[in-house]
Amino acid sequence: MVKEKLEAYAKPRSLSLAAAINRLLEERRILEELVEIKRLLEEQNRLLAEIKSLLYSGHTESSVVSETPELPSWVRDNPWLKILENKR
Repeated sequence: MVKEKLEAYAKPRSLSLAAAINRLLEERRILEELVEIKRLLEEQNRLLAEIKSLLYSGHTESSVVSETPELPSWVRDNPWLKILENKR
């Protein structure tokens, strides 16, 4: 049954069975990469929507940095952040 399906795939494309297998493997690899790219784009869109929401809600960069609890304390309490913020 598998061989018949492979022959049905290979024949209209003028491929040997080995070439058909190689092409199918390459198509599978490309599909996996596209799925990963799609996942990353969806994550990027989610993050951009979150950033947009923060910007439209009136949060400034300094308030977002200082109020973000998931930042380590050495970043959150770092006095250099204020100095660097004033350099803009």
